[in-house]
Amino acid sequence: MSRARASDSMIASRYASAIFDLAQHAGNAQEIVQQFAALKDALLGNAAAMRLLKNAAASRDDKAALLMAALKGAHALTLNSVRVIAGHGRTAQICAIAEALQARLSEQSGEIEAIVTYAGTPADVQTQAVTALIARFTGKTPRITNATNADLIGGFTVAVGSHFIDASVSTALENIRRRLEKAA
Repeated sequence: MSRARASDSMIASRYASAIFDLAQHAGNAQEIVQQFAALKDALLGNAAAMRLLKNAAASRDDKAALLMAALKGAHALTLNSVRVIAGHGRTAQICAIAEALQARLSEQSGEIEAIVTYAGTPADVQTQAVTALIARFTGKTPRITNATNADLIGGFTVAVGSHFIDASVSTALENIRRRLEKAA
């Protein structure tokens, strides 16, 4: 990870931690996290808005106005938090802050994020089995994001936190190829 991305991640984590603690103290952490997630989704669906938020030449007031317009009817804590983020010139990190907030909520509720990539569309029985394995491995309730990658040929990969499990046919074939080359 580059130094700038690591710094952005630390900044997002600090803001998320402060916002989450305030939301938890107020008793509405779930609502605040959902509002930040909705804001992130709205921004990611609007390339012009993302360009404005990342544009260093754009004024903080313009960025704050954009965010406030997207948050009509949001909780006061969400609005105040976004004003602080904009006031400190951190609007480019708003999506990372939303992700860090979701991670804190998941952690608190005993959930864990997992990305499972299949070679094709998995059968329900396969997704249930993989979910059960992740739950047994982590001791937490997995929140699964399914993806597909035809390059896997068959099988699947699982990413949970810093752990990566590769049960794909493509990797198995690559391992066989390496062993054969080594033996030759």
